[in-house]
Amino acid sequence: MPQPSRICAVLGPTNTGKTHYAIERMLAYRSGVIGLPLRLLAREVYDRIVAKRGPSVVALITGEERIVPPRAAYWVCTVEAMPTSLGAEFVAIDEVQLCADPERGHVFTDRMLNLRGLSETLFLGSDAMWGVIAKLVPEADFLRRDRFSELAYAGTKKISRMPTRSAIVGFSVDNVYSIAELLRRQKGGAAVVMGALSPRARNAQVEMYENGDVDYLVATDAIGMGLNLDIDHVAFSGTSKFDGRKMRRLMPNELAQIAGRAGRYQSPGTFGVTGEARPLEDEVVEAIENHRFTPIQKLQWRNSRLEFGTVATLLRSLEQSSDNPVLMKAREAEDHLTLRSLSELPEIIDRVQGPKDVKLLWETCQLPDFRQVSHNEHVAIVGKMFEFLADAGEISTPWFAERVRRIDKTHGDIDAISKRLAYIRTWTYVTQRKGWLSDENYWRDETRAVEDRLSDALHSALTKRFVDRRTSILMRRLKQKEAMVAEVNKDGEVTIEGEFVGKLNGFRFEMDKSADAEQAKTLRSAAFQALQPEFSLRSDRFYNAPDTEFDFTEQGGLMWGEHAVGKLVKGDDIMTPGITVFVDEEAGDAVADKLRKRLGHFMDRKITAAFEHLITMKNDEALPGLAKGVAFRLAESLGVIPRSAIATDIKSLDQDQRGTLRKHGIRFGQYTIFHHLMLKPAPTRLRLVLWSLFENLDEFPEAPPAGLVTVPAMIDAPKGYYPRAGYRLAGERAIRIDMLERLADMIRGFDVKGGFEANPDMLSITGMTLEQFADLMQGLGYTAEKDERDKVKPVIEAKPDETGTVEEKPDTPKVAPVSVEDEASKETEEDTKEVFYIFKWVPKARPAARPQSQQRAKPHKPKGKPAGKPSGPNRHSASPPRKEKPIDPDNPFAALLALKNKT
Repeated sequence: MPQPSRICAVLGPTNTGKTHYAIERMLAYRSGVIGLPLRLLAREVYDRIVAKRGPSVVALITGEERIVPPRAAYWVCTVEAMPTSLGAEFVAIDEVQLCADPERGHVFTDRMLNLRGLSETLFLGSDAMWGVIAKLVPEADFLRRDRFSELAYAGTKKISRMPTRSAIVGFSVDNVYSIAELLRRQKGGAAVVMGALSPRARNAQVEMYENGDVDYLVATDAIGMGLNLDIDHVAFSGTSKFDGRKMRRLMPNELAQIAGRAGRYQSPGTFGVTGEARPLEDEVVEAIENHRFTPIQKLQWRNSRLEFGTVATLLRSLEQSSDNPVLMKAREAEDHLTLRSLSELPEIIDRVQGPKDVKLLWETCQLPDFRQVSHNEHVAIVGKMFEFLADAGEISTPWFAERVRRIDKTHGDIDAISKRLAYIRTWTYVTQRKGWLSDENYWRDETRAVEDRLSDALHSALTKRFVDRRTSILMRRLKQKEAMVAEVNKDGEVTIEGEFVGKLNGFRFEMDKSADAEQAKTLRSAAFQALQPEFSLRSDRFYNAPDTEFDFTEQGGLMWGEHAVGKLVKGDDIMTPGITVFVDEEAGDAVADKLRKRLGHFMDRKITAAFEHLITMKNDEALPGLAKGVAFRLAESLGVIPRSAIATDIKSLDQDQRGTLRKHGIRFGQYTIFHHLMLKPAPTRLRLVLWSLFENLDEFPEAPPAGLVTVPAMIDAPKGYYPRAGYRLAGERAIRIDMLERLADMIRGFDVKGGFEANPDMLSITGMTLEQFADLMQGLGYTAEKDERDKVKPVIEAKPDETGTVEEKPDTPKVAPVSVEDEASKETEEDTKEVFYIFKWVPKARPAARPQSQQRAKPHKPKGKPAGKPSGPNRHSASPPRKEKPIDPDNPFAALLALKNKT
């Protein structure tokens, strides 16, 4: 006689190796079936057995996945999908305490009571099932397994202080998302595991956690169902959950099932609470730590011996109760409710002609409501599929294809992709039903491909939202004290481990502006640790760089190429400015000292080159005492000083002393004492910077553009600016001091007290119009008396030919005397008046910067003599205008040119 089948209940807390024991027992037989509570766990066990036996003998059956090779011997299934008539030698049912679950308990109870292996049957689960199994299956043996590691309560912890390798459990999607978002900001991110995830998406998320990309896991209570993860601490963000009908508190054994995920194998684990969850009561903590729970007294049960005569008899058979007091009638499940709703629809009942149709209707009602939109919508989908199956024997391919096509989209946010993933699970389930589609294999592959694409998109969306990979990687490297090396590209962008962290501008690190305050500390710490080698190498390159790579700005900044590396500050004297370097403190004192020394060399050479002649003059031991004092004053003023500032010293110099200074390049002007080489652009630019530093100016004025003789007056120019810029302010413009001295030389030959007119040479060297020149002269202390007079018409003379004969050319105009009456008649044809100024020196100095608008010129009234004839003050004019070109009346110099012709 064959030996009776052995039934054994392997009970104990989590982390006792029960599932591993069951796998080893199953592989000891030629065939076996193991039922697991979750699709995710089924996939995990399937992968483990395939690794041991190969894919050709291992089958996987879940609601949405079916892998059945021809020689399948070992079947890994969800409990609902376990084949009931396979006749395998071994059968195992995992997590049998779920027999008491209000939603799915009746399925677990049915498998425990009715499914047996030919040689061995194992029930795996909690100690709380010991008594009820003994009552229902008295022939069962019992094997208790102890936990491999200790589990201890750690109290309340803030998420900001959560230890690494922690799992934080939430009981709603919103709760999970909010916790994951907080962990992203504070800890760099978290992996997300929920029962609604596809195995592909779940595995991708878990892989991030397992390989250390993130140190935290946020999950629903799905992790309590045997998912084996490397977790040290489990924190509950709440202790209540919605069970499908109402909110209820979790029982101690349910909390223990989840808390037991901490401390795998022989590593101790801890559990606690976080967020708004209240601390666990002492008795609950004691029960979890010691694995002592109230025994389960009642199991959920639903009649499995269904009658398919009519829809009514099927409903009655579903509503039957058990005679066994241990078996409690389960509340109406989703398939039961769907059947009841469809039984009230005439279009459905009309298609039910016999037991075969009733059975088909029941099979259709068992379609899970993955979408969770509403009961009525789920009923409508089930009813439509039943109509197809009843009318045509299969679901319409175009109808099915259109529904798959609608959800084959990977764009959108997490919620949108999750919804599509739930929808595709419905159609994937349909493809697993034999005979429901005309080409089942094609549609299995097609829906699986859509699910994979959506899973990848969901994983990507979850990672993008809840994982700051940069912060996570850097935190891990800092914690493990691993050496990090930063890479800096030609644009100064700094990357560590391939992640952008900021830019290196010279020797100052600028953190990525997108980083928030909580990320900033990690980024900065990691960046400076990784940048140490770069700072050292860069400082060496800096120190050995040629002077051509350095420059200073008009505001005293010091540049290395395009990088600001320091600034000039006020020193002990004007020619020895101090230097402040722009170096992050974390770069170290050695780097800062190297920069300071190199920039000092650069500025020393720059100042020496620009003011070499002044330095030589100042150090000339041959200069006599008074001349040496003037040389020092000029050196302090960097080569330019108003004559009025040292008038007494200049008057005291004899001709020999002046000659000695002239040999050094000094020019004694009427308005300014200066070195002629100090007016060049380079010394002028540097002089303004050094002077601005020494005067403690907040904003340094810039040098005028090179090459300009006059420039507009600068509004709010600091006192002393114009001499240092190489200019003198006169009226509404400033004139370059060397050109001013040339002008003074021209004027020196005129009677400045009696009055004189400007000649074209004066206007030419200043580049001014007559009006602008008048304003300039007033700024220099002259009066400008404005008047008008008649223009003198040019007389064109005929030139004699080679024989001396004057030949009149046809186009040569003849000039005849013009009467007053004739001239008056032509007043409408051309302007006959010209403006001129008489300039006189006024001993009393006037304010130099007084604008022209406040100094109106006095009109000059001629006394009795005809206009155009020399009278009164000395009048000087330039040579006559060229005869071959008549005077343009619109030319601003017309008056002066006409005066020349008169002369």
